[in-house]
Amino acid sequence: MGDQIARAEDFEKKAEKKLSSWGFFGSKHEDAAELFDKSANSYKLGKSWDKAGATYVKLANCHLKSDSKHEAATAYVDAAHCYKKSSVNEAISCLEQAVNLLCDIGRLNMAARYYKFLIPF
Repeated sequence: MGDQIARAEDFEKKAEKKLSSWGFFGSKHEDAAELFDKSANSYKLGKSWDKAGATYVKLANCHLKSDSKHEAATAYVDAAHCYKKSSVNEAISCLEQAVNLLCDIGRLNMAARYYKFLIPF
């Protein structure tokens, strides 16, 4: 597990570096999003749920900067699943953000499905 967490931290550092660099060719946000996704998956394999959730939120922010609301909503849902194991309030916040994004892009069926998870809270 420690190996996965070290790997995740490495991916996260590379993504942060990519975001802080100048992006002449291609989109630095798309490149950083790939690295954040790898980082979050490695954190999940290492069972570090808080860090995985936080990394998925960073991934969602990258997708929002790239104007990919559907991918951002998916990242928020993934973050909520991770936070569900450690912090219920963070999980609720992420699901609310996902529902709002899905409503914005007209994916009402998906928004309703995730909204059902919020009702018991």
